[in-house]
Amino acid sequence: MDDHTQTMNVQRMTALNAVMLTGCTLVGIFSNIFGHLFGSKASVLIALLAWLIAIGLALYFSGKAARGKQASSLFACVHQGLRTARSDKVFSIILFVLSVGAIYSAYSANKAVNLQQVHDMGLQTQANTRRIIEKLEQEAPLAETLAKLGYSMSQADICRAISDGNRKAMAIVTQISDKPIKLSKAEGEGQFSFCLENLLLSDGEHATLLNKSEGLVFDTKDLSRLYAAEGIGADSPGKIDIKVIAKQAGTSGHSAQLLEVHATPMMFAVWGANSAAVKALISQGADVNAASRLMTVTKSNASPMPSLYDILITPLAEAKRLQLTEITDALTQAGAKASSQAKAKTL
Repeated sequence: MDDHTQTMNVQRMTALNAVMLTGCTLVGIFSNIFGHLFGSKASVLIALLAWLIAIGLALYFSGKAARGKQASSLFACVHQGLRTARSDKVFSIILFVLSVGAIYSAYSANKAVNLQQVHDMGLQTQANTRRIIEKLEQEAPLAETLAKLGYSMSQADICRAISDGNRKAMAIVTQISDKPIKLSKAEGEGQFSFCLENLLLSDGEHATLLNKSEGLVFDTKDLSRLYAAEGIGADSPGKIDIKVIAKQAGTSGHSAQLLEVHATPMMFAVWGANSAAVKALISQGADVNAASRLMTVTKSNASPMPSLYDILITPLAEAKRLQLTEITDALTQAGAKASSQAKAKTL
């Protein structure tokens, strides 16, 4: 092969090497761009992989051009490419630029992913803030409307709205509150007061507001807890005939006196002959077998000392004693049992 032919071959291989090197660079660039489109940590790996492939191909084709038509393996071509890079300053600069490009691509891809995550968090925070503002804006007019009706979200006002039978006010309360409505207030030493005692003791139709179908949800503990009675007791012989109750419970003595009454809301409704309230409490899941406690003192001719009892009596037992047929039927269908028993106490 003469010098002219050899020179032409070298020029052709050099031109081919330049074309392939340019192509590898373009592959690295477009692969990097493609990696950025993922918007995840995968883009960092894709960027690095793309540039490493570009550098590897550049070394391979450089070594291939240097070795000419001589048969050589992939490793031999890459090794020759490295030798060329050490001896050829221009090629060394190209490889250096590709290496810097690989590092920068990985850095920029990682930064882009972090910025995207920050951006997404910002959008999520903005969306959450907007929802909170919208909820506050919705609740404010509701609270204002409730105030115009003469009520607030306090427990006392909610109980007053129920007692007044104000369905519009209670509908607003239901929209504002996302928790069960409490009807009791702790008074200390394990004692609670109940705000709807008077409503249940009266045979008023407003008690239908307590029905679950009205959309109100009450704290089930409040509906089954014992409360110190304020509107019924020893001064209410028409509703609590303690002599008859004490005798049915099995106490000793010829006379009985009622001292204290601790009753459930269901018992208040029974004593008030309030069938609507009884049915409403049943719909809310009140315990139909929760016994009320009547503290009673009895006297007997056989003993000069009086006897003290706690009479535990269920709503069904009282409904039967008072001959309240509708209430008796409702309690029986709800699984109630009639029970009345006296437990002696020490004076």
